[in-house]
Amino acid sequence: MRWESPLSQLVILGLVCCFTVGIYNVYYGIGDIGTLGSEISRQLNIALYASCSVSGIVAGSVNNLLGPRVSIIVAGLTYILYVLLLWTYTRIANTALTIFGAVLVGFGSSLLWSAAGMIITSYPMENQKGRFFGIFWILFNMGAFIGGFLPLLDFDFQIVTISFLSLMAFGVFITCFLISPARVIREDGTRVTSKTGFNLSHEVRQLIRAVTNRRLLLLWPIFFYSNWFYSYRFGDLNGTFFTPRTRTFNNIFYWASQMLGAFTFGQFLDNPLFARSKRATLGLMFIVLFYTATWLGCLLVEISNTHVTGEDLVDILDDRYTQILVLFLLSGFSDAMLQTWCYWIIGSQTNNAMILSRYVGIYKAVQSAGTAVSWYLDFVSVVPVIIVGINWALAYVAIAFSYVVARRVSDTNYTFIDPAHLPDDVYDSRRLR
Repeated sequence: MRWESPLSQLVILGLVCCFTVGIYNVYYGIGDIGTLGSEISRQLNIALYASCSVSGIVAGSVNNLLGPRVSIIVAGLTYILYVLLLWTYTRIANTALTIFGAVLVGFGSSLLWSAAGMIITSYPMENQKGRFFGIFWILFNMGAFIGGFLPLLDFDFQIVTISFLSLMAFGVFITCFLISPARVIREDGTRVTSKTGFNLSHEVRQLIRAVTNRRLLLLWPIFFYSNWFYSYRFGDLNGTFFTPRTRTFNNIFYWASQMLGAFTFGQFLDNPLFARSKRATLGLMFIVLFYTATWLGCLLVEISNTHVTGEDLVDILDDRYTQILVLFLLSGFSDAMLQTWCYWIIGSQTNNAMILSRYVGIYKAVQSAGTAVSWYLDFVSVVPVIIVGINWALAYVAIAFSYVVARRVSDTNYTFIDPAHLPDDVYDSRRLR
């Protein structure tokens, strides 16, 4: 596997995200269970996602200026600083300082995902974009999957903090092995992009064009919903009805199912037996079916467990856990399908790396806005049954708008002139005709 190949760079990116964002997610989960109260945890989530939403609009342009390697290094350092602040909070409980860290890592998150999204959507050939996302999602979620076993062990929180900081520093270090997009060569011999200078006024114009792109605007509802469900999955559902060890296993099963879902659904979206627009619409139909089953199951759980007390908590050894296991596997698979479709549909709009960087930045901005709102609803203690209804309704509305875009996906964006080498304003204007 060549160093400058898209797959090599994708594997490096997946490992970087596993050791930075993935390890952070594990650490935050342990901190939430062991030392942080639920109220401060929710406040931090709201601050983080609100910051990511605001900064995400310009994160793609910042990535176009700095390049993916520098962008991810800067972002990785914000995650390390935030973990240090979370650890400090357990000793001095400085809420304001910790919230500042959440705001800072919100910016880092938008920058990291803009850079990562650009690599995922622009480096592969058109018939590889779903598969590439699946590979990345497996590597990225490996950290959450393996880290999910930690709560089952007897560990010292300070030792874990030092170990995790070391792993995150390693993740930042291996970012240095990412190369410039201009040096990445696809299997067909084409380069991802040509070397171009950064012009601020040009970038601002193109960012405005991206924000007002008609097809992208139709995708905003599904972007808004694409992380909405996490507050319910890990808060109201997993945090309410189960014993502590069962919650841990639920997390493990959920992330394992996400990895499987992203890989298998990515393979389907690359299937050459169907036209690309057909794959896009069929993909949405599969998502509708899976989400209908998922949210129906969640609704039944909420209705049948209204008066659960400490003695009635479901344990993994209980006979009734089988149905819960199916629900968590279904939830992970469905959520991964949605994430895969979002990245794949963004990648289907163009092959131009700079345009895709802006598109993914906007995606993360809208996604984070939805996540912030969902955590706020959790913070103000909206009734879980209502939360399930909101999730279900939002999923259907988002998919309805996305269907319009799915039907209009072209079979290819290849032109006689490699679109990666066209100026992004020229290429984007052609796509909007």
